[in-house]
This record gives sequence, C-alpha cells and structure tokens, in this order.
Amino acid sequence: MLAHPAKSTRLDARECPRPGACDRYRSVMDHERYVQIAHEADAAFGDGRHDEAARTFQDLVRSSALPDMDRSVMAINLATVLQKMGADPRQIEWAFDQGIALERRWYRGNVREHKAAWLAQEGRTTEAAALYQQLLTEGWASSGERSRWQRNVTALAPR
Repeated sequence: MLAHPAKSTRLDARECPRPGACDRYRSVMDHERYVQIAHEADAAFGDGRHDEAARTFQDLVRSSALPDMDRSVMAINLATVLQKMGADPRQIEWAFDQGIALERRWYRGNVREHKAAWLAQEGRTTEAAALYQQLLTEGWASSGERSRWQRNVTALAPR
C-alpha cells in the first residue's frame, strides 16, 4: 500500500536528476497525481519494464514535491526494482540509504528495517544485525517494533 502524502511543496529545479525528468513534478503534487505516478511505475515493474519503473521511483525519491515519508517509501520501491534487475548491491544500498536519510529526521525506521532484511537475505548477517541493534537504541520505537527487531537480532546471531 502506498503512503499518503501530507502537504506538497514546490520542486526546486536543481533537484532534477536530468533535464526534463522532473517536468511532470514541477507543480505542487497532489495525492491523486502521486498515486497515479506510483501506480504507473508499479505497472511498469509488473510488466517487466524495470528500467522505466526504476527511473520513475528514483524521480519520486528526488522530488521535493512529495513529503519525506512518501519519498522514503519510493526509495524502498526503487531498491526492490533494483534487486529484481540484478543491480550492483552498492546501487541497492544507495537506494535504501536515500530513504533512511529521508525518514530519520521524522523518527522512523521503516527503510532501515527493509535494508536490514535485504542485508540478511544477501548473507550480510553481521551488517543486518548491526542495523537492527541500531534500531533498538531508538527512543521512539514501539514495544512491538522492539520485540520484532530483537527477534531478528537473535535469529541472526552466530550459532
């Protein structure tokens, strides 16, 4: 399910990754437009047009016309597409890190949790456990989140 944008802001022209890429994001992006663009990217992904989906999700991550939390969810989508494409793990990590930077100032850990799960899946269990440990130090985390993260740390511990 897509996140719901809060208040939109105008896009700064310096934030466009390439000329013309952000033209459809230049004005204030309302919720319906955001959902439409995200659904188009999702459809492109489902149809195997991974490059198109990745470009659109990347544009959404970089678009200041969206609130940070929506952009962070689009970073998870971008990382997912990059995984499906067999991209270099550094690219996938970069996508996760973009989302982490966006959500961190709002005291959230959704992207960090997704990155930790991906790291574990890639066999990078020490890094995954460290990320879960980092999440466990956050004062804003709920008891349910803490319990889930602790279970993951335990499951990743060397035997």
